[in-house]
Amino acid sequence: MRLQARAKINWSLDITGQREDGYHLMDMLMQPVTLHDIVTLESAEEISLTTSGSPLLPPSEEHLALRAARALAKHTGCTRGAAIHVEKHIPVGAGMGGGSADAAAVLCGLNRLWELGLSQEELERIGLTLGADVPFCLRGGLTRTTGVGERMEPLPCSRTWPLVVIQPCEGLSTGAVFKAYHQQETVLRPATDEAARALETGDLPLLAKSLGNVLQPVSGQMRPEIDEAIRALRAQGAAVALMTGSGSAVFGVFAEDAKACSACETLRQRWERTWLCSTCHESVTEPAWIETPRLIITGFDPSMAYAVHQASLDEDVRRFLPDEVFPTADIARAVITELAECYGGTEGPFVHPILLRDGSYIGYVQLPSVPEGWEIGYHIAKEHTGRGYASEAVQAFLPYIMDKLRLKEVHGVCHRDNVASRRVMEKCGFVPVFEGEAMYHGNMCPVWQGVFRK
Repeated sequence: MRLQARAKINWSLDITGQREDGYHLMDMLMQPVTLHDIVTLESAEEISLTTSGSPLLPPSEEHLALRAARALAKHTGCTRGAAIHVEKHIPVGAGMGGGSADAAAVLCGLNRLWELGLSQEELERIGLTLGADVPFCLRGGLTRTTGVGERMEPLPCSRTWPLVVIQPCEGLSTGAVFKAYHQQETVLRPATDEAARALETGDLPLLAKSLGNVLQPVSGQMRPEIDEAIRALRAQGAAVALMTGSGSAVFGVFAEDAKACSACETLRQRWERTWLCSTCHESVTEPAWIETPRLIITGFDPSMAYAVHQASLDEDVRRFLPDEVFPTADIARAVITELAECYGGTEGPFVHPILLRDGSYIGYVQLPSVPEGWEIGYHIAKEHTGRGYASEAVQAFLPYIMDKLRLKEVHGVCHRDNVASRRVMEKCGFVPVFEGEAMYHGNMCPVWQGVFRK
């Protein structure tokens, strides 16, 4: 089982009091973002944990993912084991809930793997014993979280927002930040009710005026790089820039994907640990994963909308169903969202992005329905052509999708003079069935058609 454990941001963070046991009472607006770790779970005799991707992770015995597995086993009396692997991409010590996200993914995944049948509420209760952010990471969505993290009110949200995230410095001690907070003479508090209303309506100017994080001033004093990164995000066009959690990560909110993409490219030249992502709804997801030695094929994510929009503007490479120009990233996102709703059924089309092993998006493979049955389609970005990625992706995708839809054959068609596409299909085992004049993309032209049979 392979899960995405998504990071979170704090749209607002306020402290409303402190309990006798020292725990702080919070009032926060939180939401998942598409930046994620990958958590893999396999049945085993014992519970174990391995990690990759970051040298800054805590020792295995202290990792929340391992503690979550043991807490679940203790709560249920389950004696089964699991081999857990966490591939780390969420920055460590950043205030983005990476450890909590991993713990949430482990609780969700092992609840299924061990066939425990626990409810969402039971998982959240276990999660709260591990950390204040774990219940939120189990639930997801735009949430107003109060108390010590146990009270969560789901809120409506009208759209996703493009973000640029920067971790400009090493992590901070949460305890030290809270201690410094109490030594402040004045506290500037967020307008949480107005921020919630702005997120519901998509009102970016109101959002910019109402957001805030009461820990940001003290974290900025301890790490001046935090304030520098916030100023840099604003200089690059962010409508608002803010620290998340107790730091050290900051994020900028952009009105358009194109502006966020441009800002990310510029800022990454100064800070290597800079990411382009977007807000989303689900915290723990299990996308369709197909792996090859060089590629990962998974489900479409709306955060890829800008790349699809850009590709659609190039007449030489336009291959996105329904083969049209997407003048804005928002329109591309709307089409992607509509297509994604087809994944659960068999009416299609099925569109899956192709990523390099480092997570870079380089194209997609798809299976639209045509009068003859089902037809393979793919697109590889220009800068990545000529390296065999298309045939590698199609060869991996065909058995997966044919098994999913219980298909006996898949068609492939291209312009007769498109030698590259013919070679891809021939290499993947398509047998020629027709060559001649036929309708293709709305025009009569010479075509080559093949069929792949199981």
